[in-house]
Amino acid sequence: MFYLDTSFIAPAFVHEAQSEACLDWLAAKAAGSLYASAWVQTEFASAVARKRRQREIRPSHAAAALTGFNDWLGNSCVLLPVEVIDFERAAAMIGQPGVSLRAGDALHLAVVERGHLALKSYDSGLLRAARLLGISIAD
Repeated sequence: MFYLDTSFIAPAFVHEAQSEACLDWLAAKAAGSLYASAWVQTEFASAVARKRRQREIRPSHAAAALTGFNDWLGNSCVLLPVEVIDFERAAAMIGQPGVSLRAGDALHLAVVERGHLALKSYDSGLLRAARLLGISIAD
């Protein structure tokens, strides 16, 4: 069972260097094995809006990316809610010595930990923190 953070999912919908590898990895996974939290919806919308504002993508591409992402998320992922306990755990993770995490990334890790899942991410800082915290990482 794999938890996908936004940095991993985004290249499937907005062209990036990792797009081909991301799509290949997703195609090889069994139905029901992909998980994400409701938080990815907010992060993905933010990332697309930033790319649109910076004119990295056209408005029509941004709209198509959001539609495709939301359709895919609803049909291909088990969407986990973010619970109060996740916010509490994320805050505890952030405060641990040697762990450098942004709030949103800590929230991802708390959901991964609660769900006993393996994290799939392209974010090297998030992966480093996951290793330090003993959270499983997907190949």
